[in-house]
Amino acid sequence: MAHPLDEAQAAKTRNCTCCQGPAVLVIRRVNGYCLSCYQETCRHKFRATIGKSKKIIPGDRVLVWLSPPLGAVAAVALLEESRQDTLHKKLQFDFEYAIIDGQQESIDLANFGSSAQLHRVTSPVDTPPQRNSTLRMAHQAIEALKAVIQFAKANSFNKVFTCETGGDLAQQMLISVALGRGCQLPDITGLSVERDGVTLLRPLREFSDEEIEKYLFSGDLPVPVTPKLPAGIQRLTRDFVNGLQAEFPSTVPTIWRTADKVSALSTNSVTCDLCGYCFWDGSLTPPTDVKSTSVKEVYGAVDALRISAQLSTTLKLERTDSVAKRCYSCRQMNVVQ
Repeated sequence: MAHPLDEAQAAKTRNCTCCQGPAVLVIRRVNGYCLSCYQETCRHKFRATIGKSKKIIPGDRVLVWLSPPLGAVAAVALLEESRQDTLHKKLQFDFEYAIIDGQQESIDLANFGSSAQLHRVTSPVDTPPQRNSTLRMAHQAIEALKAVIQFAKANSFNKVFTCETGGDLAQQMLISVALGRGCQLPDITGLSVERDGVTLLRPLREFSDEEIEKYLFSGDLPVPVTPKLPAGIQRLTRDFVNGLQAEFPSTVPTIWRTADKVSALSTNSVTCDLCGYCFWDGSLTPPTDVKSTSVKEVYGAVDALRISAQLSTTLKLERTDSVAKRCYSCRQMNVVQ
């Protein structure tokens, strides 16, 4: 929960950055805001992020996936506020909400005065056996995203809003690299991405968790409890990023802005039939923009990863022909006992 300025913070920022009135909130230990100015700043940032994508056009049908919980509450509040705006300020698209059954508690839309429909999306229950909780959580995240996209297509939604904050995406970048998805970062953390004819957008991408919490505080809205994760790379990464962010407020934007600079080596790629992200397989014809000397190095790295996967587990990996169109990370998920 965010708190009003203490004496040490008030000594640094006595006035609201916007109206020069008394500051009530402080962001990143420097910028002070009164409640009304801070709410307007958040609304402007939210709208600006949507506009920056240049993907939304009047009349679009948008499915808002209410996950993770912190960003979901903020997204509902910001979207419902837009319904009260004057005609020239009102968001020019229709939106409805969706949650994954069994993964999170429903947000009570009635508390926001919303009449929008809340859809419940069923994610596949059966999952292949996993070696550890890290791979299990990664697989569940993939299946949940696929279920939401399929639901959106089946119900004529051409856009999907996800509610990840900048902190969530910074963590996801490091997790993705650790799980062997480095070449997929533009799709995993980018502002927008095309998936199976549906456009995914992340309108809370430029908000830190601190900014979201203080926005909820300013509107007297409840701050949801962060769900506890089982031991694994996901929990270690979250604790690591949150610890750095508490001491160095520029940590999160630095991480996800770095992800923006990462791009795939070539457009000559394959779409993974499990996660849906693109990857370049070493068994394919080398891309024309790679020098011959580096091609050998790329092939060597791919071969080394495959050999390492075979040597580092006592479980039998699936047959090669059944995972031929899967990226390196997804190949490690699917094993048979």
